[in-house]
Amino acid sequence: MQRFGPTGPSRARDRLVARGKRQKWMKAISFKLSLHDQKPEERMLLGQVAQTEACATLLGRSRTNQIYGHIAFASTGGYSVELRSSVVRVVFFQLVATGAIAALVAVSSSSKGVWFPCALSATVNLVASAHYAFIWRIRAQAMPASHLHVASGRAADGTFVGNTGRDDLEHAKTFAQELAVDGLRRAPPARRASCASPSPSPPARRYTDWGVTLPILVLELYDLADSASGGADHYPIESKYVAAALMPIMVFLGGLHLFFANEVRDGRAGPASVKQHALGWRGFAASCVLFSVVVVSILEPLVLQKCPAGVISTESDGACPIVDDRLKNEKMAVLVFTTSWIGYPLVVLATSAVNSESQKDQRAEPSHKALALGPSGECPKGAPMKTVAHISFFKDACYGALDVLTKSGIAIYTAYRYTWVAE
Repeated sequence: MQRFGPTGPSRARDRLVARGKRQKWMKAISFKLSLHDQKPEERMLLGQVAQTEACATLLGRSRTNQIYGHIAFASTGGYSVELRSSVVRVVFFQLVATGAIAALVAVSSSSKGVWFPCALSATVNLVASAHYAFIWRIRAQAMPASHLHVASGRAADGTFVGNTGRDDLEHAKTFAQELAVDGLRRAPPARRASCASPSPSPPARRYTDWGVTLPILVLELYDLADSASGGADHYPIESKYVAAALMPIMVFLGGLHLFFANEVRDGRAGPASVKQHALGWRGFAASCVLFSVVVVSILEPLVLQKCPAGVISTESDGACPIVDDRLKNEKMAVLVFTTSWIGYPLVVLATSAVNSESQKDQRAEPSHKALALGPSGECPKGAPMKTVAHISFFKDACYGALDVLTKSGIAIYTAYRYTWVAE
């Protein structure tokens, strides 16, 4: 009797099972490869079978995939409308909750060192949450009547048509929605947009938010830095009011790259022009210069450990190090909240790099070739602008995280200071 190894009949069964698996696998492959040879009605039936098999997967069994196409939003690059809106919704309620906490502390405290920073934080979060409420509506496809034509799953007249599978159209709609989030087109009647600069003067959702909240945050961070250092002078910008006044200018210069130069992307008139590159990148560089000067001015007395006026240092290097643990926390908070602003221009650079790669594929599309202008100088209609969904989602996630850190974080910290700042 054979003790080790499979017997002859068992080996035969194993070979038959393996051969059956190979035949089944080859049959499936040939079934898919020969799909183009089938008749239209056969292809439709086979497509339904494939769709049924896809729905049987773990991803296909997710809750968002249980909605029928004719009543579902269109596919936005693999990111469902529910996911896109939930990211913004979380940020919105974070801002509302932390702003409310800061407001309550501001009302209950009689110390200016407590209630004034808390009041500034509450104002910042109020403005930011109001803008996020608008962004939430856009991501949830709850457009106003004037923008229904760019909503997911809707036709040009605003009628809901569901998921039609037109990914190219959805990419174009994502571009329009991204413009509605980053900035709304607003061309005065006397001034007309051109093909090279399709959005001459757009007010922005995010950019108007930053134009209002950044000056307030600068005032707040200057005050916190003064509290930690004892009132040491700032350099190169000593006055916090001058630094705050530079922030709207910085936002405007950054807007030249995003709106006027169309992120230095190809447009309906063809590849990005030399003037478009010059305007976009020079504006972005000038914005970064102002940004750097303000950040350095806030952090300079803390990093160099400067002595406040009238205080003589006992250290050999002339520094006045912070020894109190609470003031050390104050210093660390200013360092974290201020340096985290660097994330905003990094997101712009990352988005530009991804857009640069994605537009290489768009250039190969026949619809992207520039057409001749119409008799009255209209822009060509054959090159629709597109925004890939993962770029838009990346911006929402990164800007949301940064806003929670820099706005909600500083609101919680200023409220926490109530526990140890003297009345």
